Amino acid sequence: MPIDDDLENLLDDLSFTLGPVSPSITTKRDSVATFSNRDSSHCSYGNSKYSQKTLKPESPHNELDMLLADIGQIKTANKDLSSKVSASIKQESFSCGSSGAKVKCSAPSIGGSQFRQGPTGLGEVVCCDRLSCTKCDLTVISFENCRWAPDAEYMFFRNCYPNEDKLKAKLCPARGTRAYTCQCSWIGKDEPEVLGFNSSLRWVCRGH
Repeated sequence: MPIDDDLENLLDDLSFTLGPVSPSITTKRDSVATFSNRDSSHCSYGNSKYSQKTLKPESPHNELDMLLADIGQIKTANKDLSSKVSASIKQESFSCGSSGAKVKCSAPSIGGSQFRQGPTGLGEVVCCDRLSCTKCDLTVISFENCRWAPDAEYMFFRNCYPNEDKLKAKLCPARGTRAYTCQCSWIGKDEPEVLGFNSSLRWVCRGH
């Protein structure tokens, strides 16, 4: 028997045993494989696009907008803080004014009766009338158009201060002179004198 006949018989037996192969099955199988490859390619492409989207850096415009927004918030916060501080300062100033805060002479002066008394200022000789002694810690009192007698001494003032009636026992009339005294120091002045660091008197302004 020729070899070709044997081969043909073998193929016929195989076809009988397995059954004929349907061309439609082959076509569907090829279609499924093709569709699967296409979906796989599409998914891979989609993943690639998603990865690129998530890794894409922020736009410079977005970063600028965020920075400007932060600056605006900071300016608003600073403005609110400044308003609160100003309100607090105004409240404290009002409280000080209401409580009668005293103004002290930075360089108090004393002088004769021709010079008016009050807070010491610039451009005019004004004698401070709110003096206090830092040695005896007592108020300085004064007498108009008088001077102290030459025999007035420390124990007299020590015992008589602040009784004005007793102190007048050592006062002598002197027009234009003003007599000052505390419990430890006394003086009569015709001309103005600034009570600075070089003064022998430890008198300071206690506030007007």
